[in-house]
Amino acid sequence: ELLYLFYFNKTTEDIWCQRILEKSSKEDERFKFVSVLSRTNDDTWNGLKGQISEDLLLPLIDKSCRNSITYIAVCGPLGFNTKTEEIVKSIGFPKENFYINY
Repeated sequence: ELLYLFYFNKTTEDIWCQRILEKSSKEDERFKFVSVLSRTNDDTWNGLKGQISEDLLLPLIDKSCRNSITYIAVCGPLGFNTKTEEIVKSIGFPKENFYINY
């Protein structure tokens, strides 16, 4: 099994513990650290950009994919949590496999 941490931030400066998380991801093949930035002005950023969306989540929960996500846990500001919960419900992800910390 794999553990993916999708870490949403506005800019690269907002990524808390980035070096530690990247190092852990390199050292343990079961842990994948993925940063997603919503307001990057950094031309060198080649990671994911944008906000939480169906377009981002749907490919991750595709059962035909070998490493599809089977459990989602969310922790963040109220607006992020609410939007994520709406998306997860709308795509039909099983509610027993979804945890949100308000």
